[in-house]
Amino acid sequence: MAVAWWVTDSLAKVFPDAVEPAGAVHAMDLAAARGETEDAQVAVLVPRDRRVRRARWEATPLQGPRGHALPASAVTAWWEWFMWVQANPPANTHPATYLRRAPAFFPDGFLEDPAPSLRGGATQPLWVSIRVPHDAPAGAYRGTLTVTLEFGDGAPDRFTVPLRLTVWPFALPAEPTFRHTEWFFPDALAEWYKTGTWSEAHWDWIGRAARDMAAHRQDMILTPFDRLVEVVEGPGGGGPRFNFERLDRWVDTF
Repeated sequence: MAVAWWVTDSLAKVFPDAVEPAGAVHAMDLAAARGETEDAQVAVLVPRDRRVRRARWEATPLQGPRGHALPASAVTAWWEWFMWVQANPPANTHPATYLRRAPAFFPDGFLEDPAPSLRGGATQPLWVSIRVPHDAPAGAYRGTLTVTLEFGDGAPDRFTVPLRLTVWPFALPAEPTFRHTEWFFPDALAEWYKTGTWSEAHWDWIGRAARDMAAHRQDMILTPFDRLVEVVEGPGGGGPRFNFERLDRWVDTF
């Protein structure tokens, strides 16, 4: 059995047991305004009896109209990881509203490793983003994304995904007017990455989250004053004193 792969949209949840559908798409066709980021996914299924030692990707520049091009750095990709979900929401008793009945693995975050190993017999999604600069001329752009699968028992396997992007003749405003936020708790980052709360490593991850939110036009952030403002008793039993250093850094970061 050869490696199977196909392209699907960013709203699809690609589960480990996904198989190539009939009429599968094998090219990425996206359309975006200037200043917009558009996403899609490449699903990769390795034969069950094989294991990929390293899975890596490489993009070309996207050649556009009148000799213009988007640089290869406009294309980014992340291998997705799966979270084991123990139970569906207990108050939701209607199975038709579930993506899948738990316990099960659900696709969730991105792997930090740019070239992870892949297990045979499980479908692995690759999240691909194309960011369009504000000064990109409108028109059709073409490039490729090549995925290389390095096996420990033979020559690597490669496949190439055609990238086709239509840039529309208008730009998104630099200042968004559509209010958008998602719940974000700073303590969760410290717990997940085991950095210690408010350490420099923790602040580094907060900064990464802020940059990613800005890139995706999120313009609001939950600001927990009870965690960001330190309250201490004043000298001699006097009134409380307030330390705003964390809050100031939080505001500067976002």
